[in-house]
Amino acid sequence: MSHPSSRPLVRQWPRPLLLGHRGCRGPHPENTFAAFEYALANGCEGFEFDVRVTADDYLVLIHDSKDDGNEVAHFTYAGLNDRRKRPRPDSPSDPIAYLDEMLDRFASRAWLDIELKVTGIEQRVINALRKHPPKLGYVISSFLPGVIRNCNALDPTLPLGLVFKYKSEMKMWKDLPLTHLMPHHRMVSAESVKMFQSAGKKVVTWTVNDAREMKRVADLGVDAIISDDPKLLSNTFDGV
Repeated sequence: MSHPSSRPLVRQWPRPLLLGHRGCRGPHPENTFAAFEYALANGCEGFEFDVRVTADDYLVLIHDSKDDGNEVAHFTYAGLNDRRKRPRPDSPSDPIAYLDEMLDRFASRAWLDIELKVTGIEQRVINALRKHPPKLGYVISSFLPGVIRNCNALDPTLPLGLVFKYKSEMKMWKDLPLTHLMPHHRMVSAESVKMFQSAGKKVVTWTVNDAREMKRVADLGVDAIISDDPKLLSNTFDGV
C-alpha cells in the first residue's frame, strides 16, 4: 500500500472547465462558427481557437501556417476564401472566420482560449478584446514566448498562457509573466499540477480525446480540459 504522501493529488470537485479544441474537429470544420456553436451546444463552456494574419491585415482563425502549401500570410482574406471554394465551386461554404466577428458573436457566451500563432498582432488582438470584452473569461495563449512578453508589455493585467508539449518548452515558464500553464495532457502529473498551482497558475491541458484520460487529469486537479470531441468531454462529466 502506498504511503499517503505518495498518493496522487486528487481534485476536490466541481469539475474543470470544458473547452472544445478549435471548437471541434470532425462534425464541423475546425475554427468555424459552426464548430464553436457545436462545442457550446454539447456541454462545453467555451473553446480554443487559433489566430493568424492575412496580407491585408485580417486576423483570421486558422491553425496551419500554410493553406494548400502556400503561406496564409501571403494571401488576402478574399483570396483565402476563393481558394477554399475552388474544389467545390457550386457548394455553399461559410467564409473563413475572423477575430472581430467571432468576438461579436461569442464574447458574451463562451470562455475563450485565444491562441496567437504569430507575433506582431498582439496590439490588434488586445484592441479587439477591449471592443468586445469576454464576459465569461478568457486567456491569450501561445507556444511563442515573444507573444507572451509582448502582450504583457502592452497590458500587464492580461491573462496569459504558455502552451507546451515538451519539457524543453516548459522550462522557461518561471521567467514569463503567466497566469496559465497549458501542458499537453501527457505532461500532466500530480507533481506538475501542484507545482503550477502552488505558484498561483491555472492549469489548462490539451488535447484530451479519451474518457479515461479526461478523468485522470481532472482527478489531478487541472482547471480546464480542451478536447477535439466536446460531446465526449461533456458526457464524461455529466452530472458532476
